[in-house]
Amino acid sequence: MTETSPIGTINTPLSKHDALPAQEQQKQRAGQGRPIFGIELQVVDVDGEPLPRDGQSQGYLQVRGHWVVEQYYGQDASALTAAGWFDTGDIGTLDANGYLVISDRAKDIIKSGGEWISTVELENIAIAHPGCAAQRPSPPAIRAGTSGRCCCASVRKGAKWRRPIC
Repeated sequence: MTETSPIGTINTPLSKHDALPAQEQQKQRAGQGRPIFGIELQVVDVDGEPLPRDGQSQGYLQVRGHWVVEQYYGQDASALTAAGWFDTGDIGTLDANGYLVISDRAKDIIKSGGEWISTVELENIAIAHPGCAAQRPSPPAIRAGTSGRCCCASVRKGAKWRRPIC
């Protein structure tokens, strides 16, 4: 990301990753990696409290370091929290070894019943359906004061779609 110029993380495996099954190694390589020297990462909840580095607790990604943006050009306000953290606008997890996995953008996440639902995950589920030729998430026409998302899908030729699901 530009705000951490020139770089914030690099994904180099640890020696212990060599012993993992191929599928787990691929999962590790698909993440964003660990912060480079001079960069700190944390994942926080909606109140700004740090979440555990357990690889499971999803929250808002924050970053700080000497070359992380402090303020945007032409704006007087600081882009940082009082503690000096920059909120990237991403949702992600950190594991015990400091590996970051970004799962979504905060503005795209669906919050339903206290649970965070990744639009990326929903898109992947839709496109994996054998009857789905293509899909595109879109905001549905909804009443004021409510929220939701809809995924519009094209039915693959010859497939039968039983009912709308959104």
